[in-house]
Amino acid sequence: MLSDTTRMEVLMCKMETKNSTVLLDFYFEIFNRKKRKKFKKENANIQGNPIVFFGDSITDRCDLEKFYPGKNAINRGISGNTVTDLINRIDVSVCGAHPSKVILLVGINDMMNVKKTPQETAECYEMLLMRLRNKCGNIPIICQSIYPGYDAAKNKKNKGMIFPLGGLAQNIVDLNEKIREMCKKYECTYVDVHSKLRLEDNTMKPTYSDDGCHPNESGYRVVSKCLMKYL
Repeated sequence: MLSDTTRMEVLMCKMETKNSTVLLDFYFEIFNRKKRKKFKKENANIQGNPIVFFGDSITDRCDLEKFYPGKNAINRGISGNTVTDLINRIDVSVCGAHPSKVILLVGINDMMNVKKTPQETAECYEMLLMRLRNKCGNIPIICQSIYPGYDAAKNKKNKGMIFPLGGLAQNIVDLNEKIREMCKKYECTYVDVHSKLRLEDNTMKPTYSDDGCHPNESGYRVVSKCLMKYL
């Protein structure tokens, strides 16, 4: 049985081929509301001060118990989310959980789906960091670099869901440099995951992703090794 996240991603792929942007936005908003309602319910039963993983589908797909065993971590990823989407749900996704720290990963959907430039995405990202700092105080905020991607059209493992990110390789590098600089300004920790997943041309090693965007188990294990020392 498909998870809600996978259903949403399949729907996005199908609807984009029909240019049904308005209808896609409608279903996407319903999906977001459902996830936010789930987070709000979870907040009432959280024990202690958890580590919040905050992001898009790359976060949502990650099995935190498997890759970060023994950590009091909760998953607040939502498929398809942009930086602006995260800004709009800080209260329920982050503040309501009273986290000890936040692990942040977002930005690829801004450039892939919304077609924003690295500069436009960075401007939204800075607003997100400002909001997190204002609402969460001085807790550690760990910002992951945007992961590389690749054109997965010839990868038989992708099962029809293809994210052609190879053409965004330089944009991802440019955005990561901007995120690195913002981390200095807002006293956040920047973690360079990108360099651990990439080839020399700045695309992702195909062994780390089946669809060109989302890490597979091997990819998530690399990410885990990068993040564990900060948890």
